[in-house]
Amino acid sequence: AWPNDSDTEGLVQVTTNMDKMVSTHASSEHLDYTKTVIITSVSTECDIYVHEFSKNSKTRLESLQAYIGRIIEKYKCRISDNIFNKRNMYLAQFSEDNLWYRCRIINFDSAYGFLVQYIDFGNSEYKTSLSELMLLTHEMGSDADFLMNEEPI
Repeated sequence: AWPNDSDTEGLVQVTTNMDKMVSTHASSEHLDYTKTVIITSVSTECDIYVHEFSKNSKTRLESLQAYIGRIIEKYKCRISDNIFNKRNMYLAQFSEDNLWYRCRIINFDSAYGFLVQYIDFGNSEYKTSLSELMLLTHEMGSDADFLMNEEPI
């Protein structure tokens, strides 16, 4: 669910790549700007994944979900345990909302299963059942092509 504007948790000052570029110039001018973001994940390495809270971001997320929904409905094929590859893009069913999202397999552990990272949100989780994963292929048509070529949000 997309949060309401009133769901503000607090303000945090961060340094962006844009700030670093500005500080390397001879000018001492400081750019003061704010953006409202939604934190989607914080990794154990303290990487923070955010989405800009904007109509455009919401529209892109909704568009991705529509493409994913069509793929899930049309292709019931799953992957076998000898096909997985870290370079491929997959769809995985997220455990907290049971919706499907784009992901990559980043590791395999025989005790825990496949560690997937959701590319549009940054969070990761283990998948113990291959029925929770679907390999995206070009043979699936234009919806799959779009999902494989679309940059992460």
